[in-house]
Amino acid sequence: MSTPRLHLLPTAALSIALGMAAACGSSPTSGVIPSATSSTGARAPTPSAPATKSALTLRDAQQVYRQYTRLYRTIYYAKGRGLEQIHAGLALEVSRADYRLARLEGWQPTTPSRFTAVEFTLARVLAGQPRWFVVSRTDTSQATSRSHLIFMESSATGGLAGWRVVTGSTAADGQDLPRFARSPDGYADTVSRDTHTLVAPPDRVARAHAQWVADLRDTSDASDARKVLTANGYTAEAVRKRRIERDTRLQGQWDVQIQARPTKAVYGLRTVNGGALVWYGFRETHTYLPVVEGAGRISFTSQDGRHLLSGGRWYSRVVKVRFATGFLAVVPAAGAGRRATVVGDWHSTLEVSGQ
Repeated sequence: MSTPRLHLLPTAALSIALGMAAACGSSPTSGVIPSATSSTGARAPTPSAPATKSALTLRDAQQVYRQYTRLYRTIYYAKGRGLEQIHAGLALEVSRADYRLARLEGWQPTTPSRFTAVEFTLARVLAGQPRWFVVSRTDTSQATSRSHLIFMESSATGGLAGWRVVTGSTAADGQDLPRFARSPDGYADTVSRDTHTLVAPPDRVARAHAQWVADLRDTSDASDARKVLTANGYTAEAVRKRRIERDTRLQGQWDVQIQARPTKAVYGLRTVNGGALVWYGFRETHTYLPVVEGAGRISFTSQDGRHLLSGGRWYSRVVKVRFATGFLAVVPAAGAGRRATVVGDWHSTLEVSGQ
């Protein structure tokens, strides 16, 4: 089990049985779960002037993170029991699914990953809004990738005294992420959901991404999604592989319809180049339906967790697969020809159902 790592959206294969169902073997699933670490070596300026009367301080954030890492180790060795003490929202949904897949796979706890270069970035928020901050860190086993955890204060009790990780991501190896633009008092300015200073507001970036990965038609590059986002593994390549599944592996006997709905929660911080780093997420439902009379049954044989969750079952009428993913996008300042780029994620398969 480890920190959130790069994991492109699921594009795995299916087997179609035109006669008797063949046996399908399971494959290991990746455990993308934040792991415990020490906050030693954290580097971030100590805020000297609070942004609001109840502003978070660096010392506060470090204490929350230390509590998180201590609790995480206990939960890790308990195979995920008690995750609600440290995670909420999308993070809780994804991490619970990760642990479930790991248990189905027969995973046993060993030693959680450790991290270096831990940084704290405090978000400047308006009075009355929830306080939040970002922890950036590097896995000692993946020195070129950078993971992020978003901590937010809520009304929850126990555990972290109201603080929870609400989403997270790991940027792909080799990504050169822009630095946060911190003011002299140590805070980074938040980005509004409808700002016009970026190539696209964070909400539009999330909607464009969901639109792209859900639309398997051969749409024109002039579509809104392609105006907003760069074509890469999280967008164009994900769609290309899904089309292969639909067009070749389903053999024209089944079709797949994809719904992708962005979550309401979006987190964005300004960067030194005038742009922003933005975290958002969406939940997907893939619905498989036979489209010809006498269509063969289908079963998942991939390595993305669908086989584990379905127990290798074969389906003849309908199959629904649910996923949840948090994403990180680099969104540049407004300018002709510029586009946002999705650079990281935290993904898991939630459920397989059908008949």
